[in-house]
Amino acid sequence: MAEALNVLSGVKVQLGERYAFDGDFGSGDDKGLEELVNQTRYIQSVDYFYREDNVAIGMNMRDRAPVANAIRGKRLRIELIADGGSIKWSCMSAKNNGIEAKHLPGSCRGEPSSF
Repeated sequence: MAEALNVLSGVKVQLGERYAFDGDFGSGDDKGLEELVNQTRYIQSVDYFYREDNVAIGMNMRDRAPVANAIRGKRLRIELIADGGSIKWSCMSAKNNGIEAKHLPGSCRGEPSSF
């Protein structure tokens, strides 16, 4: 989980800067994380879901060792929601095939929004 959260903090910074300078999170065409994911031991893929001024980032854990059995092939979700010029960040288990809450850090046990 530590590796996934570290990668996601880099993503949060990148998207936060884009929002600060451009006023949005982008179009979804410029993901820029493929190289980061290829260098990880525990993360299989990262997906982006854009809707209006919001973005959700889904992270899929690898389905083999050295990933712990409890989170193999499971998903984590980070949401960035624009709110009057600021950004609300939330971390949680993904809606589909999510990681059980007991395996998530306390700061990552939010509830997914409606998008």
